[in-house]
Amino acid sequence: MTPPRQAEARHLLEVVRTLAVPIRTERSIKLTPGALLADRFLVSLSVPDLGHGTSLEQAAVALRLAPAGWMALADRMPDADAVHLGYERGREGCVYKLYLEFSGAARRAFNGTCEPVLVHRAVKWDPANPPTFSIADYRWPGARSAPAIAARIAGMFPDAPGGPAATLGRGILGDLAGLPAPMLLEVGEAGNPRRSFDLNLYESGLTVGSCAARLAEAAAALAVAREASAAFPSLALAKLGHIAGGIGRDGRDFVTVYYGGTP
Repeated sequence: MTPPRQAEARHLLEVVRTLAVPIRTERSIKLTPGALLADRFLVSLSVPDLGHGTSLEQAAVALRLAPAGWMALADRMPDADAVHLGYERGREGCVYKLYLEFSGAARRAFNGTCEPVLVHRAVKWDPANPPTFSIADYRWPGARSAPAIAARIAGMFPDAPGGPAATLGRGILGDLAGLPAPMLLEVGEAGNPRRSFDLNLYESGLTVGSCAARLAEAAAALAVAREASAAFPSLALAKLGHIAGGIGRDGRDFVTVYYGGTP
């Protein structure tokens, strides 16, 4: 990963190093009305690897997560299989993120019961103003097939079925004809308008370049076509990881493209 320029990003990576565990990094680009945000990354690690260095709670304290934010995750730690630490530079400053992933429960539900299940719980906060954290839940709704996934996405945005995220999601599903359907997660946060989806496309074999036309359409809808035409071509061969989008906590449309995923 290219060394980050921002002090907050470097600090997060320094804290991650104190955990003394193998990590995986993933980059992303977020499209919002009038802005393309590319100063973003996610660091992933396995919970069984923890315990050799700094504790996760100590890391959270070093990243200025409020005690109440940590407590929102602490009771679910025994169920977590993986942890993700994230950074993004947005319009109004920096955001840190801490996700717990319950992949074992997700696999059991996906391969068996079809019952909706919590896959991630995340806390996101501004280290300059820690008390303002938000909590996001990412749930698999039980949809396995592409038609069922498309129907769930449509149901999330009944007032805006032609929004950039919903249009992109349906288009990607159409491109996967004959391939296994991706895992859909539905995302919500208490106390704000956040309503979005996430499609895990790592098993699809798609690259960022293979979705260039659809990403260009989303960029045009969000008035960032020029910025996207400069940012995306260099990523054409990068493995497409996730497509996420919908309505952000600020009430505005967004689309996020996750790519790479490297040790």
